[in-house]
Amino acid sequence: MIRHLLVPALAVVVATSACAVKDDRTQVTVVLTSETEIPKELDALEITVTAANGSTVYDNVYTVRDPAFFATTLAVIPADSDSLKGPITVEIKGK
Repeated sequence: MIRHLLVPALAVVVATSACAVKDDRTQVTVVLTSETEIPKELDALEITVTAANGSTVYDNVYTVRDPAFFATTLAVIPADSDSLKGPITVEIKGK
């Protein structure tokens, strides 16, 4: 059973169209936490980051080893100056 975990602040839509020059220090830090345990039905969490142009720039499946463990941090760094021209989407799926 696939469950979609919607983390309101994580439907991260970051628009920074004012940046014309590439800035290697620009970063969005996504922190995933939960006040409850991950449901026992979930074996894994898939995190996908989609760029403004619709291309998938990151996709990884994390195995849930301990239902009490959920905290993780993901740094999203722009690949180039075009990456700063529109929103990104971070999606988390339970598997």
